[in-house]
Amino acid sequence: MKENTRIREINILSDIRNLSEARTQVSRFLLEEGLDESQIIDEIKLAIDEALTNIIEHAYQFQEGKEIDIQLKFNGRRFTVILHDRGRSFAWEKVPEPDPKRYVREGREDGWGVFLMKNLMDEIIYHPNKGEHNEMVMVKYLEGGKRR
Repeated sequence: MKENTRIREINILSDIRNLSEARTQVSRFLLEEGLDESQIIDEIKLAIDEALTNIIEHAYQFQEGKEIDIQLKFNGRRFTVILHDRGRSFAWEKVPEPDPKRYVREGREDGWGVFLMKNLMDEIIYHPNKGEHNEMVMVKYLEGGKRR
């Protein structure tokens, strides 16, 4: 039996001030689709927020007005977000794990993004330079679906 997948497209421009709107749109989509588990919604929003922040900071180097395409897919058992940017790519597999003791000692607040994304979502696939853009696919499995 084929599952009914709902899709929503969101486009934002690279500006930290647009992160709030992206989080709102993600929440609205999940609530409209019947997901009412606030902890899971918060985890998904945080992972997306971290990914978008990395795109703005690293791929676009804080250049405002660059496009970020967000596609949300939900079928009741699995939520998928696909992010496309046209900025610089990075070596996803080479991002080091944060050292919590050192980060606290140094008062660092940065460097947690990839770690949080990996721990909040069940799957992450990054395709650098896929055609004219970079693509990140993040998946969260829900009731009855495959979990970490």
